[in-house]
Amino acid sequence: MSFAILRNKENRAYGLIWVFVGFLWSVLVRWKVRGRRHTPASGAVLVIANHTSNLDPLLVGLAVPRWVRFLSKEEIFHWPVVGELARLFRVIPIDREKKDHRAMRLSLGVLKDGGVLCLFPEGHRSRTGQLLRGQPGAALIAARTGATILPLGIAGGREGLLGKPVPLLGRKISVCIGEPFHLPKVQGRLDRETAQQLADEMMMKIAELLPPEKRGVYAVDIGSVRIAPV
Repeated sequence: MSFAILRNKENRAYGLIWVFVGFLWSVLVRWKVRGRRHTPASGAVLVIANHTSNLDPLLVGLAVPRWVRFLSKEEIFHWPVVGELARLFRVIPIDREKKDHRAMRLSLGVLKDGGVLCLFPEGHRSRTGQLLRGQPGAALIAARTGATILPLGIAGGREGLLGKPVPLLGRKISVCIGEPFHLPKVQGRLDRETAQQLADEMMMKIAELLPPEKRGVYAVDIGSVRIAPV
């Protein structure tokens, strides 16, 4: 766990909670983080990561030494304890049954205010641990804000096989933070086809941080990305 988050003025209480949670987590689970130095110290950052577990937000929050805001399905706000934690950490609820303009507006607001927002571009958990195709929403947010994009690859977590969880205790979990980058500038309105292409390029950056057997649909043409480093 990095103590750098305590020096971040965005939310000191948030930092204290994460240091405490990180201590407990490190006692219970063998895990490591590589690449924390790649995290920009300030400015708008869009964190993107693969998604295999309900614990992925925890891993991202512990790995990134800044206050990270998350999007989550609105149902969790009705769950005991979890709902209260979501409100405490100002998680943005999203209605997955429709186009949620409010969630989009709040997400854009986080980045326009120079904050950090985490998205899982696949849209839902991968039951096999393999990368699924990314959804265009993350690319739309990145293109509209021009935010720096920070890719994370999570390996060895609580991946599910046919919906059956793998016990965490005793497993080795790693989080690899890649180099930040920007999407290429797009002239005019971003159509769905272009947004999907950009989303694929973002996902390939995540794939580069994962073992080859976990890259799923992005196991080929990893070197063909056309994105600009920061």
